[in-house]
Amino acid sequence: MEDRILGLSSVTQKYQVTLTKDVRDVLGVKPGDKVVFVQKGDAVIVKKA
Repeated sequence: MEDRILGLSSVTQKYQVTLTKDVRDVLGVKPGDKVVFVQKGDAVIVKKA
């Protein structure tokens, strides 16, 4: 699978980030859904929980 950039977000002062629409669409997440962060080498992968 080829890497594809789905957007760019900034980290807020509360260390929060916004999932871009492209990311939300790929994951199929809606408000209230949970996501999980998985470390893979020097990268972090976001998945729908």
